[in-house]
Amino acid sequence: MSQNGLSQRLEAALAGNKPVMVLEFGCAARNPFIPQETWAGDALQDMLTNRWPRVMGFSWWNSHWTNDNDPTHDTDMTLQGNPALASIFHQRLLTYSLKVQTTPVLMR
Repeated sequence: MSQNGLSQRLEAALAGNKPVMVLEFGCAARNPFIPQETWAGDALQDMLTNRWPRVMGFSWWNSHWTNDNDPTHDTDMTLQGNPALASIFHQRLLTYSLKVQTTPVLMR
C-alpha cells in the first residue's frame, strides 16, 4: 500500500470517535514506488506526531515469505532484513520516546 493509501484508509477509519490501532502495517523491501525505510519513516512520523490523534498504537508487519522459485520475488518486510529500515524505526522511536507506552494499560 502506498503512503497515500495508508493515509486514505486511516482518514476513513478515523471518521468516528473510537480509539484506533493500526495493525500489521508495512512496506516490502524492493517496493518499486518508494524505498521501504522512507515509507516507514513517513508513516511513523505521522502516527507519532498526532496526525491522527485517535491512533493509540501500531504493529509493524515484520514478516518474510517466498512468493515463487525466484528469491528476488520474495516479500521481505522485516526490520532485520533492512538495516536502513531498522535505523529509521530506532530514530523515530527514540525521537518520540515520550509518546511510546512501554507498559500495558489494563482496564477493568
